[in-house]
Order: sequence, then C-alpha cells, then structure tokens
Amino acid sequence: MTPEADHDLAWSELAELALWEGNDQTASAAIAEGLRWRSELEPSRALSQYTSPLYALTLRLAADQAERAAARRYTDQLAEI
Repeated sequence: MTPEADHDLAWSELAELALWEGNDQTASAAIAEGLRWRSELEPSRALSQYTSPLYALTLRLAADQAERAAARRYTDQLAEI
C-alpha cells in the first residue's frame, strides 16, 4: 500500500469511527484534514483527491445529519399532536 493510500485510510477510518459514534464534528474534521492533506500532497493532480474515499464519507455525513434533522422534526410534530 502506498503512503498516500495509508493516509487516506487513516483519515477515512477516523471519520468512519466518528460517524458510528454519532460525532459529526470529529467526522467532519477528519474528512477536512484528510482532503487538505491530499490536496497538499499532489496539488498538480487535483482530480486524484476526488477519488478519495473521504468523499463518500462526506456524503454519508450529510445524509446522517439530514436523517437526524428529519427525525427531530417528526418527533416535534408528534409531541405537538
């Protein structure tokens, strides 16, 4: 495994763990730091950072946040009823 892949994997695993724990702030920070590291590593190959598994985790983070927001909204409506 290349050093680049090792770093992507480390940031991805940290973000994944934070997502499982429901810690959006830590997940977001790990994703951002991993993507920052990737862009500094190969600034001339910007496209390579878009193939990082961190982008899939970014989408998962957003989906998890949307799901929780929707659940809160429905809970509030049920309490109101």
